Amino acid sequence: MGLGSSVVTGYIRWPSHPGQRSLATWLSRKLLPERGTLIRLKDGSCLWLTPTTAHDFAAIRHLDMAPKLAAFLATNIRPGQLTIAAGVGNGLSLIRLSKLVGADGKVIGIEPNPRSILRARENILANELPDNVSLIAGQLGAQAGILAGSPSPNGKDKAAHRAQIQVLTESLPELLYRLGLRRADLLLIDGTAHLQEILQGITPASRPRMILVNGGKSSDAELLINRLKELGYRVNDPAGQTISKNTFAASDYLIATDREDVTWLTT
Repeated sequence: MGLGSSVVTGYIRWPSHPGQRSLATWLSRKLLPERGTLIRLKDGSCLWLTPTTAHDFAAIRHLDMAPKLAAFLATNIRPGQLTIAAGVGNGLSLIRLSKLVGADGKVIGIEPNPRSILRARENILANELPDNVSLIAGQLGAQAGILAGSPSPNGKDKAAHRAQIQVLTESLPELLYRLGLRRADLLLIDGTAHLQEILQGITPASRPRMILVNGGKSSDAELLINRLKELGYRVNDPAGQTISKNTFAASDYLIATDREDVTWLTT
């Protein structure tokens, strides 16, 4: 770790005080490269992080990110399984899944945003992992088609709208067929953007053994839950309690599964 990284990370880990994140952001822009500083989390995963975002700031401070999700995956994903992530984020879930499924398993990340793909790839390469991760530039949806997307991660960059990127979409069964893959053991959906389209594209024959929707709040929880039930799933929170439209918003993520051997979180 260089001097700039030591200064920034050391300051972030000081006792919390007003203006700390603002000053850490200023320091990072002066002392760190654009990709930030390489941080090793408590679970051993390495990520390039920058305190300019709230999630990264918290991860640098606590050396952890999405611990409940990590705990659930660790007890329910097994070596040799096929896992698919719709939305790659910073790549952390792909890194964790890669370790869990091992050399005989496979992890596929499909993501429409080029910047997110590059960031995830950079973080994946910062870890010693089996050769089992594939990144695909695209979007899961109801059927094959073209989606007009923006290269801006938050969708608010006005200039980006003048240079929209055309994103190829395909349904889950189309993706599996194209790659010559069997039914997936896990479909991890990061956020709820295009969630309804993704679920509409899933057929009974292609449905994963488990779907995990992480983060975000569905604008129509009842429609989401009904569609999952149509596919033959039970819909639960991480503790194994049945989720309804009234309790969905209180859950960090939901699990839809037909497995009987799921290990639920107790804390």
